[in-house]
Amino acid sequence: MGCGWFQGILKSNLKVSVTGTEEIMEKRLGFVGLIIENRERDAANINTLLSEFGDIILVRTGVPCPERNCSAITLVVDATTDQLGALTGRLGRVRGISVKAMLSKTK
Repeated sequence: MGCGWFQGILKSNLKVSVTGTEEIMEKRLGFVGLIIENRERDAANINTLLSEFGDIILVRTGVPCPERNCSAITLVVDATTDQLGALTGRLGRVRGISVKAMLSKTK
C-alpha cells in the first residue's frame, strides 16, 4: 500500500558532517499543530518564523477563529529530528503559542 509521492519523502536523507565523519540524518514525514491564542498580536511573527522553515514545510493549513481572536495551524513537514526540534523550539518560545509535533516511525 503506497502513498505515491510520500514514498520518496520517507526515503530522503540529509548528510551531515559530525567531527570530520559523515553521518546520515534521515528525514521523516510528520506534522506540527499550533494554537495561536492572540491572532492579532502574533500572526505576523508566526508567519515570518514559518517562512524561515519553508524548506521543510510541505503543507500548511490554517483556521482562524475571529470570535475568539485565535487560530489553529497544521503543518505537514519532511524533516530530520534536529530540523523539527529547531522549528518547534522557536515556535514554543513565542508567548501565547501552543505547539505539538510528531514524526513518522519509518526511517
